[in-house]
Amino acid sequence: MHVGCTPKIIHRDVKTANILLDDQMNAKLADFGISRITSDGEASHATTSMEKGTPGYIDPEYRRTHEVTEKSDVYSFGVVLFEIICGREVKHANHEEESNLVQWVRPYVKGDEIGAEIIDTSLNGNYSMESIALVAKLALRCVEDRPYCRPTISEVVGEIKEAIIIHENKTNAQIPVSEGIGTEYGDLQAGRVRSRVDSGKSKEIEWVEGR
Repeated sequence: MHVGCTPKIIHRDVKTANILLDDQMNAKLADFGISRITSDGEASHATTSMEKGTPGYIDPEYRRTHEVTEKSDVYSFGVVLFEIICGREVKHANHEEESNLVQWVRPYVKGDEIGAEIIDTSLNGNYSMESIALVAKLALRCVEDRPYCRPTISEVVGEIKEAIIIHENKTNAQIPVSEGIGTEYGDLQAGRVRSRVDSGKSKEIEWVEGR
């Protein structure tokens, strides 16, 4: 959305519930109801009159300024990465001290290491600690309070692919990586939009009226 769509799109509600997987584990991003289309070609920012999004995933800078940027989506995706690593929801209702996932995880990710006690136990040790540590460090950068300290979404994709290669080399497991990255038929503001973004290519948005 940030690098492959014309015009660029700020989703504003990236979360696990809006990332759909098909039977081949290809991901599609859903629910474009509060998305913003940028007109300046750089997805710099959009100012909103009221806060929208899902608690736990909302960029703290957006809370302060009401200016949503592509780095706001990056923050939200960082939270998603921590949910995957830890195997727990962004809000942990049963433990008050662990109610905020980002705050709870921060002390366990230091340097090139991650505390094994926060890794999802359902993985049963079937992972490369090196690859998980790489993704955890990436997630920590994504949720930096200062937007300019966060990586771009292109950098996020590149580092995740690097982590997958490390995992495969360490465990001899194969993880399918789709070369096509995009969304089809998402709700976008006033209408429906048909969009397909292929890796390395730009695709115009086609508006579908009357749906």
